[in-house]
Amino acid sequence: MSRNLLVAALANVASAYLVCGTAFVSQPRSTDRLLLEVRAFSPNKTELNYSSALEEDCWKEALIDPKVSHDRLSSGEKIRTGESVFLLSDFTSEEECAELASACSKAAGSHRKLVVKPGSGSPDLVRLPTLSAAARAVKRNTPCAKALPEDLDKECNRLLLKISARVDQQMESIGRSLFSGCSLHRLYLEDALGFASREPAVNVYTSGGHFLPHEDGHSLTVLVPLSRPDHDFTGGGTAFLPQDSRGPRVVPPTLVLRPKAG
Repeated sequence: MSRNLLVAALANVASAYLVCGTAFVSQPRSTDRLLLEVRAFSPNKTELNYSSALEEDCWKEALIDPKVSHDRLSSGEKIRTGESVFLLSDFTSEEECAELASACSKAAGSHRKLVVKPGSGSPDLVRLPTLSAAARAVKRNTPCAKALPEDLDKECNRLLLKISARVDQQMESIGRSLFSGCSLHRLYLEDALGFASREPAVNVYTSGGHFLPHEDGHSLTVLVPLSRPDHDFTGGGTAFLPQDSRGPRVVPPTLVLRPKAG
């Protein structure tokens, strides 16, 4: 059974605030930070710690807690047990990210002018679902923001198809360990994956926008940053907490990631 990762996503912050006991202080540099996010489940450190035991050198491993790492596990098993996060640089170009980010910022700006409904986001975080995600939300009677325009929806799906194919080609153990040996690309094409509510989606953050610490509870989470750290925004990051951090006590994250766009 997969161990669920505890994650806190932080965006631009204009003043100090605490997330799991760690204060992040920064000044906003631009209006929005965007993240293309999809979490899927199969039907059935403040410091980066890189491991060389990867299936492909283009992927880098960040250990969530070096004290509990197991080098003999495959990449898929490390994800399943909640030990590691894997990073792929230059998956898509900075120009593609900037174009998608700009278009989604405009869409989010239009949404902010409306009355924010429960579940659709707050003024400092707007989650723009893909067309398929919005349709599922309607069937489940789940409130959500207006879906992405058709052209942006196609671009997001293109990126997700591309990453699923890359995972199949370069990280074979992920399909073996998390999806019963099935091809992630084929599962996505055949709409055979179960998604979290209102996802896939583009998350558009402004100053102070954030996710509180939470457990994803899915087999795989894919995050594609569309904004450039320390250029489009300052501060923030995606923080990962150790496995023993459940409960009321405050535990600082063991890993905070701020990858570049793409």
